Amino acid sequence: MRLTPLALLSVKGLKKSYGGHLAVAGIDLDLAPGECFGLLGPNGAGKTTTLRLALGLTQPDNGTISLLDFAVPAHAREARARVGVVPQLDNLDPDFTLRENLLAAQENVPDSALLELCQSIGLMPLINAHNEGLSMPLHNSHQGVSAGQRQLIGLARLLLRQPRIWLLDEPFAHLNAPLRHRVLDLLQSRIRPDQTLICTGDQKELLQLAQRFVVMGAGRLVLDGPRDQVLPRWQAYLQERRSPFSPQSGAKQHI
Repeated sequence: MRLTPLALLSVKGLKKSYGGHLAVAGIDLDLAPGECFGLLGPNGAGKTTTLRLALGLTQPDNGTISLLDFAVPAHAREARARVGVVPQLDNLDPDFTLRENLLAAQENVPDSALLELCQSIGLMPLINAHNEGLSMPLHNSHQGVSAGQRQLIGLARLLLRQPRIWLLDEPFAHLNAPLRHRVLDLLQSRIRPDQTLICTGDQKELLQLAQRFVVMGAGRLVLDGPRDQVLPRWQAYLQERRSPFSPQSGAKQHI
């Protein structure tokens, strides 16, 4: 059964534990359509678990989730069909060629368009290094394909697919500065105003994509507000390595 959409993503009272450890603790969050949203926090704060819960990839212990107008996890497959994901660990299919991984079941995309995108995003060194070009296989655990190139393939696939929601989990983690700038320019030019972006990561280029940021600490949302108010506090934490974002600091602050 579909829900009446009050928000693009809505989670209420979300909790998840692993082996007695509380990974996500009572999260309430609403994300409006068309919003560009950044999720920040130190390692182990619960960012990836929260995203996995929102997509129905992990079952919550408590709480409700709706993504677009579908209840999750009951209709997680229908919801995920409208979401494009670049995870921390790539989700490429080693049984498919580079072309097939880029297309992801899309049709009527000529090789000329694929090569143009690969040139724009920085994948031509990979293609030129193999005699098969776009037909190169990605078997043997992506032998010869670096972690950064796997991230570029995932990003290129989303640029071709143009999903309703873009979910990028540390998408710049394995990219050098020139590639991060290149990808940032592509994303800024090709994400439409009616599409929504959710991203994690603290590289300065990635931080330019979002207008709203939420900071997580110890599985809780502890700070929520616009970029120019949240980022100075987050960057101060990174410099000091002494987190003010903890459950002991009180309830989540909206600024």
